[in-house]
Amino acid sequence: MARITENNTAFETGIIREEDFSVIIAQAFATYGLSVVTDRALPDARDGLKPVQRRILAGMREARYLSNRPTVKSAEVVGLILGNYHPHGDTSVYDAAVRMAQPFTLRYPLIEGQGNMGSEDGDAPAAYRYTEMRLSPLAEALMADMERETVPQHPTYKQDPKVLEPDYLPGRIPPVVNPSSGIAVGLSTNIPPHNLGEVLRACIALLDQPSMTVEQLMAFIQGPDFCQGGRIIGVDGIKDYFANGKGRIIVRAEVRLEDTPRSRSLIVTQIPPIGRDKVKASIVKAINARKLEGLLPDVRDESDTEKGMRIVLELRKDADAAQTLSQLFAETDLQIALSFQMVFLFGEPMQAARQPKQVGMIELLNYWNVHQMDVLTRRTQFDLRKAQERLHVIEGLIIGAAHADKIVKIFQQAEDRATARQIIEKTYKLTPIQSDVIASMTLAQVTRLDASKYVKEKEELQTRIGELQQLLSDRKAMLLLLKKEMQQLTKQFGDERRTTIDVDGQVHEPIKEVVSLYEREPLTIAYTRAGALKALPADTFVPRGKNGAAIYTPVRGDEQLRQIVAAISQDYVLCVCSSGRGFQ
Repeated sequence: MARITENNTAFETGIIREEDFSVIIAQAFATYGLSVVTDRALPDARDGLKPVQRRILAGMREARYLSNRPTVKSAEVVGLILGNYHPHGDTSVYDAAVRMAQPFTLRYPLIEGQGNMGSEDGDAPAAYRYTEMRLSPLAEALMADMERETVPQHPTYKQDPKVLEPDYLPGRIPPVVNPSSGIAVGLSTNIPPHNLGEVLRACIALLDQPSMTVEQLMAFIQGPDFCQGGRIIGVDGIKDYFANGKGRIIVRAEVRLEDTPRSRSLIVTQIPPIGRDKVKASIVKAINARKLEGLLPDVRDESDTEKGMRIVLELRKDADAAQTLSQLFAETDLQIALSFQMVFLFGEPMQAARQPKQVGMIELLNYWNVHQMDVLTRRTQFDLRKAQERLHVIEGLIIGAAHADKIVKIFQQAEDRATARQIIEKTYKLTPIQSDVIASMTLAQVTRLDASKYVKEKEELQTRIGELQQLLSDRKAMLLLLKKEMQQLTKQFGDERRTTIDVDGQVHEPIKEVVSLYEREPLTIAYTRAGALKALPADTFVPRGKNGAAIYTPVRGDEQLRQIVAAISQDYVLCVCSSGRGFQ
């Protein structure tokens, strides 16, 4: 049993009440569980961010660490977020910021990092006193129009009325383009990344057809699109999590065969989303366990920023490449299974999200579309209100310009500005707002009031107000504007898909052939009198003159051709030199 002391005042004797421990613990654990679910582990369905990520981005935007400005020390960012927004340790803030800057972690990074931000090999980032960061253009798009009262904001734990944080962001970027994972109390989420262009095109289609089927949705979104690329085998798992938010897929690495006169090697060019260090470790472990007899015991990582990923696995002379690749997929992390569970927090407009829910892709994107319509509506209402307020001031300034000389005399004769403001307001039937604007001017400013300039601005404001009112009253026009903005985002930030979907692929089907690293394409081999041997495009010496005249593109202006041979990129060239030695 537990004893609870109740005090009515600080000086009265406490009342002791007995409670069952199980009840107290249950209540405390429920409070803790709700806090973890809503304030730490799960992303909001409107912006796809967890609270720490949202605080970092909002804090950097407020401090103007923008993409068009120089980067700042990460220590400065961490200190800002800890001091104003996030009442937790510096490690949690820095780790979250680094993840948002890693192109191998987020499909579309939200922070531009400078310095050692970690690597795919599992290397930790440098300490925050060494690295620098700023917002990426995509993050700025994610928070666009936040200053136009499109989202609710509340004071942070600092309880300073000037320091506010948003409950959620306008979220111009769909919540499924970047991966997210988290473990809450009784709940967990694991959301795969998707291609931004595909998701935005699907959202545009859903605005016209909210009740489309999963098959129709897959015409726009093929499936996950991982940072590392890879190949997804089959589409059943994709259909499952598109439909109900839960599914399991198989992801394979992209492996090519490099066949040279001296050796044959399997070249890994793309891997599943687990980290290059884990993939290499699994291959070494399988070789040491004698499960990959077709490979030599040498795993070379030749990856760099220019060539991209290149892990070289050299084959034995008598090894079958297809059979060895099948063993690699079966025994190493070159093929893995990934389970997804799309759990987000949902909430009403202008309220913090509090309801966790597992959702399919169609329901989620429809909810996000509704949120975007709400943001667009509130933005338009804000613009309309500001235009009307400005029009009200302009009308007062036009009256002030027409009576500038008399208003100057009123200022000169009045005891103070407050008295003058009251006289001006009463004499010319102005509102307190209009009279206050005129009263706040100097006498020189009053005498320089230009009525024609204000009349022109009034006409422009009246036109703008009419357009905004028409937009708010016409839902089709709002939808058309929203689609246009989504298309602009697609054009600005969209890119090509990295992950291939093998629709007809079977996991247990053995590999029949390994694709060559070099594509089979026609070439022209040119041999010059100077002894140079060059591989050129197949159409280099195709006549390009008028009416078929023989005008050719030379190898180089001062070189003379000795011989031209048509070839294929996968052919071998045997050269015999004057000393009798041959080269292949």
